[in-house]
Amino acid sequence: MESLLKNIKQQVTCCICLDTFNEPKIISCFHTFCCECLEKHARVSQKEGKFRCPECQAAIDLPEGNRFDRLPNSFFHKSLLSLLAVRQSGDASSITCSQCRKTNPQMYYCFDCGRFMCLDCFNAHQLLKASFDGHKVTPVKDLKEEDYEAVLKRQPFCSQEFHEREVTRFFCLECQVCICQICIVTDHQNHKVVLLDKAALEEKDNIMCGAKLMRNKESELCEVIKQFEETISTLERNVATAKREVSRVAEEVIAEIREREREAIESLVTTHVSILKRINAAKQEVESLIKQMKQAAEFAENLVQNRSTSDVMQNKETLKQKFEELRGVEVPKHQQTTFVKFSVAPRLVDWKLGVIEVTPTADAKQSRLEGLDQSFQAGVEAELTLCAKTSEGETINQGDLKDQVEFLIKPAKDVNNVFVNKRENGSPQLKFTPKFPDSYSIEVRINGDKLPTCPYTLNVKERELVNVGELNLKLYPRDMLGLLSGIAVNKKGELAMVDTSSHLVYVFDNDGNCVRKLGSEGKKPGQFKQPKSVSYLNEKEILVADFENDRIQHIDYQTGTFVKSFGQSGSRKGELNGPYDVRLDDEERIVVTDWGNHRIQVMSKEGESIFTFGDRGPEKLRYPTCCIPYKKIFLVCDGVNHCIKAFDQSGTFLYKFGKKGNQDGELSWSKYLLVDSFNNLFVCDTGNNRVQQFSLDGRFTGKSITHLPCPCGIVATPDGRILVASERDKKVFILKEREREAIDSLEATRVSILERINSAKQEVESLVKQMNQAATYAENLVQNSSSSDVMQIKETLEQKFEKLRGVEVPRHHQTTFVKFCEAPRLVDWKLGVIKVTRSRLEGLDQSFQAGVEAELTLYAKTSEGETISREPAKDVTNVFVNKRENGCLQLKFTPKLPGSYSIEVKINGDKLPTCPYTLNVKERELVIVGELNLKFFPGDKLLSLIGIAVNKKGEIALADNEGHCVYVFDKDGNCVRKIGSQGEEQGQFEQPAGVSYLNDKEILVADFGNDRIQHIDIQTGTVLRSLRQLGSRKGELNGPYDVCLDDEERIVVTECGNHRIQVISKEGESIFTFGDRGPEKLSYPISCIPYKNMFLVCDGSNRCIKAFDQSGTFLYKFGKEGNQDGELNEPHHLLVDSSDNLLVCDPHNNRVQQFSVDGRFTGKSITVLCPREIVAAPDGRILAANWTNSHLDALLRVLVLG
Repeated sequence: MESLLKNIKQQVTCCICLDTFNEPKIISCFHTFCCECLEKHARVSQKEGKFRCPECQAAIDLPEGNRFDRLPNSFFHKSLLSLLAVRQSGDASSITCSQCRKTNPQMYYCFDCGRFMCLDCFNAHQLLKASFDGHKVTPVKDLKEEDYEAVLKRQPFCSQEFHEREVTRFFCLECQVCICQICIVTDHQNHKVVLLDKAALEEKDNIMCGAKLMRNKESELCEVIKQFEETISTLERNVATAKREVSRVAEEVIAEIREREREAIESLVTTHVSILKRINAAKQEVESLIKQMKQAAEFAENLVQNRSTSDVMQNKETLKQKFEELRGVEVPKHQQTTFVKFSVAPRLVDWKLGVIEVTPTADAKQSRLEGLDQSFQAGVEAELTLCAKTSEGETINQGDLKDQVEFLIKPAKDVNNVFVNKRENGSPQLKFTPKFPDSYSIEVRINGDKLPTCPYTLNVKERELVNVGELNLKLYPRDMLGLLSGIAVNKKGELAMVDTSSHLVYVFDNDGNCVRKLGSEGKKPGQFKQPKSVSYLNEKEILVADFENDRIQHIDYQTGTFVKSFGQSGSRKGELNGPYDVRLDDEERIVVTDWGNHRIQVMSKEGESIFTFGDRGPEKLRYPTCCIPYKKIFLVCDGVNHCIKAFDQSGTFLYKFGKKGNQDGELSWSKYLLVDSFNNLFVCDTGNNRVQQFSLDGRFTGKSITHLPCPCGIVATPDGRILVASERDKKVFILKEREREAIDSLEATRVSILERINSAKQEVESLVKQMNQAATYAENLVQNSSSSDVMQIKETLEQKFEKLRGVEVPRHHQTTFVKFCEAPRLVDWKLGVIKVTRSRLEGLDQSFQAGVEAELTLYAKTSEGETISREPAKDVTNVFVNKRENGCLQLKFTPKLPGSYSIEVKINGDKLPTCPYTLNVKERELVIVGELNLKFFPGDKLLSLIGIAVNKKGEIALADNEGHCVYVFDKDGNCVRKIGSQGEEQGQFEQPAGVSYLNDKEILVADFGNDRIQHIDIQTGTVLRSLRQLGSRKGELNGPYDVCLDDEERIVVTECGNHRIQVISKEGESIFTFGDRGPEKLSYPISCIPYKNMFLVCDGSNRCIKAFDQSGTFLYKFGKEGNQDGELNEPHHLLVDSSDNLLVCDPHNNRVQQFSVDGRFTGKSITVLCPREIVAAPDGRILAANWTNSHLDALLRVLVLG
């Protein structure tokens, strides 16, 4: 009773409104609330007919009809309210009489009536003895502790009508209700009735047994909660340990790479010495032969000129023998290579430091500032967590400790973004970003006292960015990226990318799907001429820097419509000369990098020039490539000056940093900039194939450590990734610090496990609160309530006890064992030598030629675990590893270009002893190995051979230009059909020039003199259709010299007379033409072949090969007039073979030349007189039509010799 009286105010306070109960209602978990408060809470929080108890979070059913006023009253709390009123009566001066509502210093309290009375009403109460006989009345000032207990345990009056003045003193066992004396003689006659106090006494024992059970269950669940808390603490320690392990492995990997660097340099030195030794030995051998031959010649000359005839005759035999000996000496071939090159190993796509493993276990407690052992990098957010404990050693995981904890970082000016947050477990967490590589001091104070080991020293390193993958960009079918330039990302993660060589802008969604392709080459609105940069104006519009058209175009990319453009050629205000970059500043002004005018121009959104800067003063710009607004400054890439310059918001020069070079902090043609969320400045160091990181004041803080070929654009995505566009590789790479990626994974694992633990913990805590409340309620009922209250609530209590007794204690299955498992070192990282026995690689002594398939065979003791890598991998095609009949592995590949290639063979991760092997690939040499034996009809012969075609069966069609006919031969060389004669009728020809198979039974013939294409069935010799109309308009022809089919079965016609290529449907409808417009227009083109997404054209009079994209837009060209390697003289026909070699008939230089598809010379034939046409047969032979001698030279592919 004493403790109850002490906390009575707290007992009658509603936890929702924090005021004294008003109409207290009890819910099924035995918590009590004001009726109105409970109803408001339930209506706001209810879901699917249930609401959560504000105290214990138990799920409670809404009352029927949402009538909260019909919920059970809390008799106990009503008694407490009465008790509170008595307790607060004090000296009675503030109490109002319950009868007459007067105040009086002398007040009385009737325990039976439950009313306060003034002196007058007390006297009246005493006079009416018939009604109030036996009532206990006591002056308020004389109330004692036992009187308060009487107030609580006062029996209520009967609730039946007309029984209101009767106290309930009995309990009906049959009806299980409390009754009064009148009830016994009226409604409960002949029922078994006992005294209420006696019945309650028996029930109190049962209730207390249930309460005891709840206390035991509560203790059991508290142990489970303790386990959860220990689990959380252990989890945090294990994650911290795993993060330290990540940093350790990262350091080891870097050290290992440095060791591989040292080994590679040593290998280069060894290679240098070895090659030099062989060269010198061969040189000495040749010098010795020279001396011998010189001496023999001088001796002979002296003998003849100055000696007697006798001497001549005596020495003649000796001289003859010496001459014969020296004449038979083979001049040593100079085969020593000087091409020594380090080829970068391909980066594995999944270049992970390790994996995260989660396994059940337990560990002991510890307390400290966590995270100090991780690797810190400049410009990368760091996290430290304070695990605080009480003086008794218990971990504090509740409440907010930020007000008690102070973090001090020195030097403070060298850190950004400092935040102190509260983690899920309540521990303070410090987040900050160190600006520079340096040593930092961290001091932690709790309530003014330092931690024992303070200050802590953090060693921050330069940031190391690696290429962790590339975007999987899905273009439209047959589209192919050209030279990339600028990229931009909007808030949705959509990517806009400029293809400058294709004069296009692509837009991709955040899954990498191309959703819009904008533009084409031209000057019209919506067309571009070498666009350089793109920027989002909003979520549906972009700005494009249209470089050669000297304008900025504003385009709605969702609809693909042109909105407006501004700028015109010139150097005055508002005019542009080669805009290279376009951005928006914080005021939504447009900032244009005016490359040709050596300045930056700031314009309004309407295109009006506001001001320019950078073209005046001692620090004026030279060919700037990018300008980004950042807060109140402009940061500019000063291209030719190889530096970054900063200007204030009015354009006044502030400072600069960087100079030409390739060391840290030095630049070579920097192109684009990015400032990330941590205030790091990223610079695309294009000439040095890397991205560098600086602080905003220009101090070098890090760089990419993987090769990034010609980075030409950089952006940050909404999810924090850094994207870099590569001009050379035509890809968009993803940059990240690898160590941070593993730590992010650990953090995600920690959060995931912690969420599961906390969810389970909350479930147990709710059960504990329910059990505690049920037991407390039962104890209060037994100890402090009337017998009537006990009997009325006993059924409800028994049901609650039964429900809670059946609850199974949740088992604690949550793991705390989070460990970083170091991945095995990837084999591709290794540059050094690891010995392996009993294995050899054969075929290394053969002659390797560019564009010719090579074969190597591995003879190994076991056939398991072998890997073969080729370097440089990008310069080989058609790579296959097969198993031969004898179990040996066979490597087949085709080197694209002449040069040195490195072959490395590993068995179960170990390299062969002499690895890497160096293959010296020469230019290809095509030789004549025979002549087709063509058998004509009697009396027939070829007059001039220009066109040739081969179908899948190996049948050959030849166009005889001067014979005005087409011959068809079977695969054995027998003529099976002669089609046509001179004339203009259907089926006749006038100087046919080109022929192509439409299928195995039909051909197309370019009827040059008749300005038409004839479609002929070769089996019957009948003409199926003729495409003819002389002229220069679309669909008309003038001197068709060649005809072929592309992959979409469209007809591609080379029009010599109209200086163009015309693409026609199979039905004969003209689709489009190209090559007759623009600065790179064709002059008497001879041949055009479709190759993947391009057209390759022999531009006859311009003596070169030109490439166009699938829409006819010019891409690039190669070749020029001459007779040296790679030079051309009226090239005629083209062929791309199965190894992607481009073969070009160079008739006036009497040869066939071989190029890579991008135009690099890779080989040639020996003399072939005037080759005009070239095709590949199904069996791999290359057939070149020779015009002069009217025969076919069969150029068999040069095979690898074993």
